Amino acid sequence: MAAKCQTTPFRKIDKHLDNHRSLDQNMNELKRKLNDLNGLKEDIESRVSSELQPTKKLKKEVQIWLENVERINGEIQSLDGRIGESSAHTRGLVVDNPRRIGQVLSTSTLSGEVPKLCMEEIWHCLMNDEVRKIGV
Repeated sequence: MAAKCQTTPFRKIDKHLDNHRSLDQNMNELKRKLNDLNGLKEDIESRVSSELQPTKKLKKEVQIWLENVERINGEIQSLDGRIGESSAHTRGLVVDNPRRIGQVLSTSTLSGEVPKLCMEEIWHCLMNDEVRKIGV
């Protein structure tokens, strides 16, 4: 039972890191495909500009395709921004040291009536299922 409790934090950390790695890999692959798409778009636009004459107009199919490429560019830019924002919150410069999880911290001995009352109040809050947070 104790071994299972000790490995749980490692599994959570590994899963968290794997999710970030796969997200980064997927985003990089998406950006590579977007670069390919934009390269094709530039080729199409060059061809259109050389072939388009006053007596001709752009095929609706091509116009829709070019609009879709622009829409996709905007969506990926927005997605990249949202991922960047969430990464800034989830990827701190430091993480908890897994070897320290579950270790007892050193404490000072408190004496007197006030610390005793504070500890009793904290204990009461800990035992109350309706209390979600305790500020000390």
